[in-house]
Amino acid sequence: MRLWQRIFLVSAVLVLLTTMALIALQQARLERGLLGYLDRIELDRAHNVAALVLEDYQQHGGFAMLSERPQRLGRLVEAGRADLSYAQIDWQRPPPRDERAPPMHDGQPPPWDGDRPPPPPPPPPPPREGPPQRPGQSPDALDFVQRFGLFDAQGRRVAGNPNTTQSAHILPLMLATQKIGELRLIKLPALNSEWDRHFVRDQLRASIVLGLIVLAIALLASIFLARLLTAPLRALSQTAKRIADGDFSARSSIQRTDEIGELAQTFDRTAQALEQARDARRRWTADISHELRTPVTVLRAEIQALEDGVRKADAAALASLASEIERLTMLIEDLYQLSLSDIGALDYRFELIDLRELVNT
Repeated sequence: MRLWQRIFLVSAVLVLLTTMALIALQQARLERGLLGYLDRIELDRAHNVAALVLEDYQQHGGFAMLSERPQRLGRLVEAGRADLSYAQIDWQRPPPRDERAPPMHDGQPPPWDGDRPPPPPPPPPPPREGPPQRPGQSPDALDFVQRFGLFDAQGRRVAGNPNTTQSAHILPLMLATQKIGELRLIKLPALNSEWDRHFVRDQLRASIVLGLIVLAIALLASIFLARLLTAPLRALSQTAKRIADGDFSARSSIQRTDEIGELAQTFDRTAQALEQARDARRRWTADISHELRTPVTVLRAEIQALEDGVRKADAAALASLASEIERLTMLIEDLYQLSLSDIGALDYRFELIDLRELVNT
């Protein structure tokens, strides 16, 4: 895989994981927030119920009526949920019952609070598409009723749900400065309404669609960013190929101030150093050839003069030949020392010298 493909793949995986995590976190947060919001709304309604319970207590001088007729608490709960006053409660209207709901009074259905027989239960509504609505009387309202429990000042259950010892809101019932009892409301354990769950599912679908849109935009941006980041590297690669082919004058010409720009500047300085080294090597080779040619030419001329008889093979001629050979030997030794210096094998030692004495001599 090429570098830009790796960058794109890593970016895509990171964006995908981040999007999935955000959707999951948002969904969980939405469910908890909606559950808390609904619970706070019902807690506000429970204060209305507590006020109605207090008024009923004052009307009958205690909890005897509520204890004998537990269904009466359901009336008060429904009235408190509908923001009705105590005088507006229709005690003769039978409340709707959910056949799936468990009995609320000693294992038996609560007695009918009224003088006339209860009407037959209404037929179930026909199924319909879409999210269910919240009519005034619905199974949700009955669920709300069943979550209430009324207890006296000694903690004995008067009416309602007895299982309110844990995870319940407790509303003390105060008459003047005396506590006469408490009303308990079980906290919502989960979203039990189909309407609420449908709302959460709609939010999940919207989050998924939005996440896919964000993911597509992020992937396109990742491709663009990966190509943009690797474009200077491709230019450096082309310049390096030119230098490898012997064109030491090649430069990257990348004008940037980031890390890639610093790399390009270092690369250009390296290419300039190589070019200078090549030019120096050419000049050094020309100088060496010139220095070596001079003593060799002199030796050849003197030897030829001796052979032709122009000069006599005396001590002066031999001394001249020896001096040229010594000069040639010194040049060869200098070249040897330079070669040792290039490979890092030159043997040397440091010592203190007097520059005045050196200059005077």
